[in-house]
Amino acid sequence: MITQSICEIITSNLLPFSFVENNEFKNLMNLIEPNYQIPCRKTISTRIEQLYENKVNDTKNELESINGIALTTDGWSSLAIDSYITYTGHYFDKNWTLCNVTLSIEEMTESHTADHLKDEIIDILEKWILTNKVTGITHDNASNSTNAVKNLEDQFNLYSSRCDTHTIQLAIKKGLDENVCSRLLKTSSLIVASFRQSTKRSKALQLYLQQTGKQQLTLLQSCPTRWNSSLAMLDRLLILRTAVVAVISDRAVVPNLFYSMPPLN
Repeated sequence: MITQSICEIITSNLLPFSFVENNEFKNLMNLIEPNYQIPCRKTISTRIEQLYENKVNDTKNELESINGIALTTDGWSSLAIDSYITYTGHYFDKNWTLCNVTLSIEEMTESHTADHLKDEIIDILEKWILTNKVTGITHDNASNSTNAVKNLEDQFNLYSSRCDTHTIQLAIKKGLDENVCSRLLKTSSLIVASFRQSTKRSKALQLYLQQTGKQQLTLLQSCPTRWNSSLAMLDRLLILRTAVVAVISDRAVVPNLFYSMPPLN
């Protein structure tokens, strides 16, 4: 039971197998259960593989009992700029409770063509024995995803649905590309970047907030792939506007002002 719990801690927190060799962890286990023999990393690796296989079997048994399942899929990039695509299943269990399960996270090592994505979806459906249970697939607006799912509609009698939220986000992005919005966002982003890239300015901002009794907040940068991040950036900039103006007006902190404040009111 202890080893099982250690494996669950490692997997749920994305810890390395070498966690069991950590001296502080060993001291803790010695304090809790002196007679327990801590397994080596190789043993932990084997146990986690067994844990994974058991989870797969449990999930297959669960999916065997359902009548239908809908899939959602989306691509994303890691911090190392590796491309992945995730497939998630959504279904109701026997108690009519909506359940979600991650069916696959695949690294996109090949070209993201519609044919490749279609073959990948087929492999996933066959692996989880869902070829006769899938009712539809929701995906983003990318042409490769759209074509991949459309090519499966007749074969598996499923529907293709574009993500409504992603569609709305594309419309918002199109509107923000208009000249007035674009200039405002670009200038705001430059102001935020000038603070986030300067320890001196960041400390001056926090000092001003402390001296004026204001809440200790930091500026937020927008990110094209993060929905609502532009709104969050502008909201925070408005809250900290007085402090930001005070800092960039201080020539001891900002010797040369290469930009002007945008009309935020």
